[in-house]
Amino acid sequence: MLAQLLCIRKFSPGPDGIPGHIFKCYAHQLAPILLHIYNLTLLTSLVPEQWKRANVVPIKKRNGDYRPISLLPIAAKVLEKLMVKHVIMPKVDRDLLDDQYAFVPGAKGGTTIALTVIRLWILRRLDQGPGFVRMLMVDFTKAFDRICHNKLLWKMLSRFHMPPAVVRWVSSYLTDRRQRVLISNAQFTSWKAIASGVPQGSVLGPLLFALLASGFIPNSINSTVVMYADDMTILHHVTATSGDHTQNELCCLQRWADDNSLTINPAKTKVLDVGNITAALRGPIQLGTIDVEVVTTAKLLGIYFTSNLKWDNHFENVGRLCRQSMRCLSVLRKFGVSGNDLWTIYLTLVFCHMAYAWPAVCDATQSAIRPLESIERYAARICDHTITVPLRTRLDNISRRLFHDVERSPNHPLRSFFNETCARNRRRKQILAPPRCKTERYKRSFIHFAS
Repeated sequence: MLAQLLCIRKFSPGPDGIPGHIFKCYAHQLAPILLHIYNLTLLTSLVPEQWKRANVVPIKKRNGDYRPISLLPIAAKVLEKLMVKHVIMPKVDRDLLDDQYAFVPGAKGGTTIALTVIRLWILRRLDQGPGFVRMLMVDFTKAFDRICHNKLLWKMLSRFHMPPAVVRWVSSYLTDRRQRVLISNAQFTSWKAIASGVPQGSVLGPLLFALLASGFIPNSINSTVVMYADDMTILHHVTATSGDHTQNELCCLQRWADDNSLTINPAKTKVLDVGNITAALRGPIQLGTIDVEVVTTAKLLGIYFTSNLKWDNHFENVGRLCRQSMRCLSVLRKFGVSGNDLWTIYLTLVFCHMAYAWPAVCDATQSAIRPLESIERYAARICDHTITVPLRTRLDNISRRLFHDVERSPNHPLRSFFNETCARNRRRKQILAPPRCKTERYKRSFIHFAS
């Protein structure tokens, strides 16, 4: 409890108006009091009414729509963290969330792992011979706002075998919630009751969605599913012998979504065909009576996938983001900021774009990342910094660190892409070796770090 209070960041206060620094400054005094309250909520399976209130701040999205972010009482968010870490997650069978990469503790989750799994699955299938892969990127309409509480609670009991006391506590957490919307400075709407969904901005809400959205099994052995929160991608390998069953998968997904009270948005659901596309094998894909759009470039979890498997579009976007962030370096230099501090700012604001999900895109050609090397050299001149390690080497070190994580973890999701062999020594230690590859692109991918 004390550790949770001491690591509170500067959270915006909820309806109770108590800021985060109060909990942090008086952590030693508040820890036993809050611990007593938290234990009472667990014993009674009741969440205090005041902790089920939220101030909603509308955040404008790029498409002009708004995302409702709930500002909750900080004491309630600390309780949610403890419930997730010590009560709910220990009782969740990880195999039942095998396709979900957003709520995995340790080094087995995150966008980098999800994107690397997608990339390696595609390259491995294309390495097997003629054919192509269809990426069905599914968008759910207001997924977090339309969660049916009764179906979620039933799934926690029947699928995840949660203790009834925990399910009752979650039921109390979800029921009788109220929210108000911030209109302008300190002006709010009246309180409104919430009949469905989970609050966006909460700690527990995304995990509850993952529990509800689990359980979809592809119909074909040539298909797999990768989920990151509410972003679902179905990968289907099409060959002359197996045919195209993507429409079948979408029909199964539609029935599964209806059973879980989720709605697929046909306008934002896209299909990307990757590899040597055979028009005769590619069947039409419809969601109801609406044709699903087939694209040649698609952005997924921050990186751009293309039909030709190249990363030119992705690194063009990365270069644009880097150049936008570089402007502050020139401004800060005029104000006399030291070179060391400027280089730290460069690593924080600029290099992070280059390094994002590098294990997934590490098979990029040297010509694709050459513009990024020019940006780094320009940053080094501004910061009076000497580059001792080339950019590509530093980026590949990220992949090497991830590979070491895969080696150390027997259940790592990337481990299945490698061959396990036994080292010739007394300990007979299991080591990972790259699989046999026919295509050069597969050889250059993340698997080559095992050689």
